[in-house]
Amino acid sequence: MTARCDIHPIFNFLKSHMPKKIKKVKKPHTAIKTRKDPSILLLFLIVILILIVFSPVLKNDFISLDDDVFIYNNHMIQSLSHDHLRDIFSWGLFNPFYKPLVFLTWAVEYHLFGNNPFWFHFDNLLLHLLNALLLFYLLRRLMKEMKKEEPYHLWLAFFITLLWALHPLKVESVAWATERKDVLYSFFFFSSLLCYIKYLEKGKSLFIYTGALLFGLGLLCKSMILTLPFILFVTDYLLKRKVTLRLISEKIPYLIIFLVALIIYGFFGKFGHFEGHNTVGVIQSMAGEARKDYPFLNIDGFVSKSILISYRLLYWFRQILYPHKLSLIYPVPAFLTRSAYFFTVFLYPMVIMLLCIAAFFSVRYTRVVMAGFLFALLTIVTVLGMPGHETSMLNDRYTYLASLGIIAVFLTGIYALAVRFRRAKYGLFLVLVVVVVLSAGATYRQCGVWKNSYVLWSDVASKHPQMAYAHFYLGNIRFRAKQYNEAIRDYNLAIERDSSRAEFYRNRGSAKDNLGDLQGAFGDFSRAIEFYPSYAAAYFDRGGTRFKLKERDYRGAIADFTEAIRIEPSYVEAYYRRAIVRRITGEHAEAIEDLNHYIQFNPNNDRAYLYRGLSEWELQRRSEACSDWQRASQLGNTQARSLVNQRCK
Repeated sequence: MTARCDIHPIFNFLKSHMPKKIKKVKKPHTAIKTRKDPSILLLFLIVILILIVFSPVLKNDFISLDDDVFIYNNHMIQSLSHDHLRDIFSWGLFNPFYKPLVFLTWAVEYHLFGNNPFWFHFDNLLLHLLNALLLFYLLRRLMKEMKKEEPYHLWLAFFITLLWALHPLKVESVAWATERKDVLYSFFFFSSLLCYIKYLEKGKSLFIYTGALLFGLGLLCKSMILTLPFILFVTDYLLKRKVTLRLISEKIPYLIIFLVALIIYGFFGKFGHFEGHNTVGVIQSMAGEARKDYPFLNIDGFVSKSILISYRLLYWFRQILYPHKLSLIYPVPAFLTRSAYFFTVFLYPMVIMLLCIAAFFSVRYTRVVMAGFLFALLTIVTVLGMPGHETSMLNDRYTYLASLGIIAVFLTGIYALAVRFRRAKYGLFLVLVVVVVLSAGATYRQCGVWKNSYVLWSDVASKHPQMAYAHFYLGNIRFRAKQYNEAIRDYNLAIERDSSRAEFYRNRGSAKDNLGDLQGAFGDFSRAIEFYPSYAAAYFDRGGTRFKLKERDYRGAIADFTEAIRIEPSYVEAYYRRAIVRRITGEHAEAIEDLNHYIQFNPNNDRAYLYRGLSEWELQRRSEACSDWQRASQLGNTQARSLVNQRCK
């Protein structure tokens, strides 16, 4: 029997004496270490491209839509005194529009630079730039946690960041000074989410508490950040974390702040109302107005809400993928009329359902589609159910964060094709470059649209000539420039498109009044009151017109001023005008009472002291009259100085 030769001892001997370096002949890791990391270069490109593309906003002026209410005519931001800071952190409390940190940033800018629009726009751009850098770093950390070792993942993060930052839909949030809240709350959003990713990497609870604090600061900027705790669960889903008790309990700091925010925003009771100072912008105040032409937008219930929400989602998703006819405001779609009811009830909600089903089945292949869809939905859900109006129906600014989810899904699909078909990678890279260039060009042009109010509203009127508000605001611009005939022409166009708006008639009446057409002005003011019986400004204007008519309807003027005061007790100008008319009719005691109220709020109006002194003189209150005339004289009133010399010696 032949003896079997056993070679295993020889093999083991040779293996044990082989040099250990032979194990890593190719040295793949060493090669990676010696390769230069292009991250710094890519960050530099992101910064340069954003600054170039958004550079036109630095030359833009304020616009006369909410910038006047929130910034250059807002007394709250004109000082950093204790009283002003108290106002900043108290106005709007228990209301979803509570945003004290935004007002605080404006107050600091006003303190340092005054009402110079450059710095307000510069800081918006700076925050947008910081958001882009945070996003790039966040995507890098997220991909590391996902253990993505495929090639090109660095470029994937780069293109997602670049396309998100240079997307034309970002212009409204960056170029509009009032929309500081978008870029500021997003800064805290990205910072908080980055802290959560660091927590997953390091396991240190400090990152959770820091992230929760940043979440709380974001809640002081805009209520849309409310859904951030749910985004954390989407992140867990994307990273394939198992559902455990710890996965929920670790988010308790976020959930506590979430509940506190609901209290601050007034969700557990009736929404608070702004008192004294008007901090509700024009766009916000119009959001709840009813539309007679679109009855289904005003129906409470599942059906009407599903139509509105599904249409908004599909429109915004389309604008993200193919931005078209970008505008400050958009017309309410004509198909939301009663005649198209049965068509819209099924079509738009059904499309949304099909997209949800597609996202659900995509989980078999990747979690990115579902995660991106959920991210987009959660970051925009707080505004989906808002009442529909052409000034608040489809605003670009609401997509500031939500667009990231759609862009990430789109580019991840291209990335998957590049990995699967290596030969097509250069073609796909070229496609991405073309998309970014086209997007950047559209963004650069759109920034110029926000140059000033006239250019902005002219753009709206040219793209959507059927929109009444576009012509209305063009009329307001011409009215302020004292081009009253041109303003009336624009108001006529607005009324032709929507004849039920009280403010259209009131402003046209003011233009006619300035041209001396008092009968026409009176008719427009009366029509405005007919459409809106609680329109204090229309009563005030009609009272002034009654005073100037040939027949001098003093009693009618007093009645209108009185009604304006009844509707709006803080309407101090109405007290002043009523006092003047009462002096003429010999009601001097009542005139003095009105002027007392007016002077309480306007202590430096020399004519108020003059008129009060004249009424006091008629009532034989000589010392009080002389005192008032002396005060008016100190304020520069020459007629009061003459009265002092003639009667008070």
